[in-house]
Amino acid sequence: LYILSTTMAPILKGWSELTSRLLVEGGSSAWNVIDEAVGGDVCAGIEKELEQSRVLDKLLPARTTGEANAENLLTLFMVQDDPPAKIRGDKSIYLSREYRREPSFAQRHPNLHLLIETVQSTVLESLSPSIQIDPSQTSVQLAVYPGDGRSGYIRHCDRGQGVCKGEGASLAHQLGRIVTAVYYLTNSDWNATDDGGHLRLFQSDRQTTDVVPYRDRLVIFRADGVEHQVLPSKRRPRTAITIWFYGTLHPSLSTSSIHQNFDSEKGNQPSSSPVKITQPPSNDDRTTVNEPAPMRNDPPPLPISDHTGNDDADKSI
Repeated sequence: LYILSTTMAPILKGWSELTSRLLVEGGSSAWNVIDEAVGGDVCAGIEKELEQSRVLDKLLPARTTGEANAENLLTLFMVQDDPPAKIRGDKSIYLSREYRREPSFAQRHPNLHLLIETVQSTVLESLSPSIQIDPSQTSVQLAVYPGDGRSGYIRHCDRGQGVCKGEGASLAHQLGRIVTAVYYLTNSDWNATDDGGHLRLFQSDRQTTDVVPYRDRLVIFRADGVEHQVLPSKRRPRTAITIWFYGTLHPSLSTSSIHQNFDSEKGNQPSSSPVKITQPPSNDDRTTVNEPAPMRNDPPPLPISDHTGNDDADKSI
């Protein structure tokens, strides 16, 4: 009921022309939300597969490249009294490309395999030729944030190197992370207020959108254009599967839009109040509930990626 098939490739039914246009145009508004992405049965099937394979027992504390480098420096200089500040508080594991290519993967994880293939085939079909994806480089990560009210992931850019702020924007024409898809495996009764765990998307330094991690919800955005932050979950773990697509922009596309919404706003008032998506939006547009949020002193954006080197290294199965 939730998946359409054209040729032999599964396609997300909730994908719209708006989603394609936003992702192709790029910039800090290059994101959209798809609810009931693959359906409740598939979502429940993924959870059962993860439980049976004991993948959740293999999760390790996640580290960014910056944290790994800082820890290496501390070890080098024998300084142990003041460890680096924690940038992200989840535990995660990568599902390596080699493991996912094995025939046994689809047999052991048919629902997880279906999710990955459905999102990938939709991205490939919908964004080509404007965004040229290399499916051989797709990486998949399972991450769990504890419901301790403290652990999150501060504002960052998946592409790293300040690309979301327009620094080195030409990198968008080089192979790298270009589209991020986050799929939520949260409880069916997840509550925006009581549970939290929102994904905060930055349209500018003073305007944000908070997306509630509802079950079977997929958030997709340009990895080189959208800075984002994971807010702490308050009472229950927040489980998500992130799929990173690697590719390049078509040579005819300009990269100027990547940082068009992050020009200096010093001394200016925000153009509109921050909003929260607290109810599932329609499949054809972003439905928002305008709720002014208190002004925040957000940390500055970090020119980092969210992994230590190769996506498939160390914490992978």
